[in-house]
Amino acid sequence: MVNAKLIIGVIVLLAVIGGGVYLVQTGKISLDKEDETKIEQGFLHLLEAETLKAEGVLNIDIAAQTEAGLQTALITLGFSDSVNKKDIENVQSEGVINLSVSSEGMNLSASLEDKVIGSDFYLKVISLPTLPLAVDLESLKGQWIKISSQELTEESGYDISRFTEMLEELKIVLSSESIFNVKETLEKDEIGDHYLIALDKTAVKEIMKGFLEKSKAYVPEEQQAEVEEMIQNIPSAVDEFWAKTGGIELEVWIDNELRKLKWENEFQVDSLGQVSQGETSIGLSLEIMFSEFGEPVEVAPPEAFISLEDILTNIFSGMIKQPEE
Repeated sequence: MVNAKLIIGVIVLLAVIGGGVYLVQTGKISLDKEDETKIEQGFLHLLEAETLKAEGVLNIDIAAQTEAGLQTALITLGFSDSVNKKDIENVQSEGVINLSVSSEGMNLSASLEDKVIGSDFYLKVISLPTLPLAVDLESLKGQWIKISSQELTEESGYDISRFTEMLEELKIVLSSESIFNVKETLEKDEIGDHYLIALDKTAVKEIMKGFLEKSKAYVPEEQQAEVEEMIQNIPSAVDEFWAKTGGIELEVWIDNELRKLKWENEFQVDSLGQVSQGETSIGLSLEIMFSEFGEPVEVAPPEAFISLEDILTNIFSGMIKQPEE
């Protein structure tokens, strides 16, 4: 069963980063009056756009002290997705995901295609690194794998079909707090008007606490105690994160639309589990570009695919079924 921290933690992270979209609509974002209209309209257009394209890169740069000395690693996740959300109950998207890991002369990379059609998720492996594994992954290449919401529910113990309800709960929590302020108007460039926005620490605490409280209704009974522990630890965890990172500041670029988001931060931790025994430096950078607002996006399911059940059943025997037409 998937740990509650993983399920809820991911959703909370998305809520903190993406919550501003909803908050502008409800008038809960504190904006400098001079820039209020442009920023508000940029976020509103992103929220209301029926179709758009999002392209981004996340970099995680790690420098850790180990028994062998200083070790470095760079993890890069790139994505490009075209989205159709005309029907919010049947969102469609398709795109590409690229992952690479570089460390001490070792370079590994993988590429995937993805499709989302309503409650069904499809994934195709384009390329994988060569690894000395006991299971046969090569036979997965070029095949579409279908993962349904029912299968995700069975694997996680969390009712994926209630995700829309959970988002509605999130909206209620978000509407009660002002999550960020415009700190500075930066120099305009070819992308658009440029602003620096800072998240409010107190608001982040209250939003996370409120959302986790409401999310308990959607978490299996055996994980309730774990969620309650997370709620109790939120104030100290957020304080510690702010102390290490100096908080979260985002750069945004806006013309008539929100065109770009950028976040960069670097912080130190005393150790990184069993990976490092000394001080570890972690650098994070995230950039997301938005384009092709209103352009047609039609996503069709693959003509042939294999199910997640087939993968889980057969992968360890090295026998991947051929897809059904």
